[in-house]
Amino acid sequence: MKAELVASVLARYPIGLIMVNVLTDIDKDGIPIEKYDIVDGQQRMTSLFEYRDDTEDWIYKAAKRGSKMGFYRYKELSEASKERFDAYELAIAYMRDYEDDEIRDIYSRLQKSKPLRIGEKIKAIPSPFKSSLKILTEHDIFKTAKGRLRVRDGHWNLATIFFRSVFSEQPLLRHEYDKLEAFLKDTSSFNQKKVTNTLDQVKTLLNYQLRVIKEAINLNPAFEDVIGTARFMKWLFAALYFLYPKYALSGKEHLVAKGILDYYRKKDETSSEEWVCYLNTGRSGRIDTPEVKVCLEQLMTYIINASSAEPKDPKRYFTAEQRQELFKRANGKCAKCGINLSETNFHADHIQPHSSAGTTDLSNGQVLCTKCNREKGGAKVLFDQQEYK
Repeated sequence: MKAELVASVLARYPIGLIMVNVLTDIDKDGIPIEKYDIVDGQQRMTSLFEYRDDTEDWIYKAAKRGSKMGFYRYKELSEASKERFDAYELAIAYMRDYEDDEIRDIYSRLQKSKPLRIGEKIKAIPSPFKSSLKILTEHDIFKTAKGRLRVRDGHWNLATIFFRSVFSEQPLLRHEYDKLEAFLKDTSSFNQKKVTNTLDQVKTLLNYQLRVIKEAINLNPAFEDVIGTARFMKWLFAALYFLYPKYALSGKEHLVAKGILDYYRKKDETSSEEWVCYLNTGRSGRIDTPEVKVCLEQLMTYIINASSAEPKDPKRYFTAEQRQELFKRANGKCAKCGINLSETNFHADHIQPHSSAGTTDLSNGQVLCTKCNREKGGAKVLFDQQEYK
């Protein structure tokens, strides 16, 4: 009802989001100008402007209902009420770079009371990072898994997470919409040189990740179902963020894919440690929890062991040859708890931590299971932040 709409405005209640499609045009002087089409909220906007202009429709409503029923025409309001009405702030989402089909789809869902998803809302946020994000959303990685990652602009959500991870050098930050929105709107952190470098770094990681994904699908076509989940994409990106600068992974995409498949097979094995850890992560999709960090550590260990990738800094990380020798000397058992380990999932640990001047050689190395390594604090070795060179 129009009268209830006015009452909500006067009471400063929210009246819902107004969706506006922004179209860029060029005038006769060659100057770009923006035009606005209301996608959702046109009736609300029209009603409020007509009320303010005191059109015949509102005069009729006032005569029918009258002040006895609590309805007043705009000119009958007190000065304070007029100021409150005029100063009312509408919540507007500006949609840029949307195709006509996308707009019609969003409008249809809004009419059916289906809320927008994170990617759709992110795409509508004005941001200095927008052009870089758009480039990332066009990456071929989002065409894998039969395009499921692009449904309802899910690729905008993932592209923003990847970009923010590298830009902030913190890939384990929480990914809820309000956190991403705050980042996109924070103009104080914008630096064009840093943005350009970040974009290059993200594309490098996504290029590698895509090659690994293609290898994984070739090895096991059914794995495409896993690849189509946002959780897998976020976890693999975070794992590669930590590993790519530290280990010589280039050219080992086939082996990296093999390690990933080994991890997911073990994760699906009921009662395995990987299965237990994965279940403990819950369904929230958060990546900053201790449980997720354990799973990421396991995934990274599978990648390192399967690829036999040599560390770029052999003074800090054990080489593939050293890892194999440590495993052989330990007879495949954890040095702490004695549990049997597999050659694809163990931790080569510094007995005296590297941070305490411990050397990276066989005399200072031992084999640990995930649990014992975690209790010792070994996970932080893999999660150390390193700049891309």
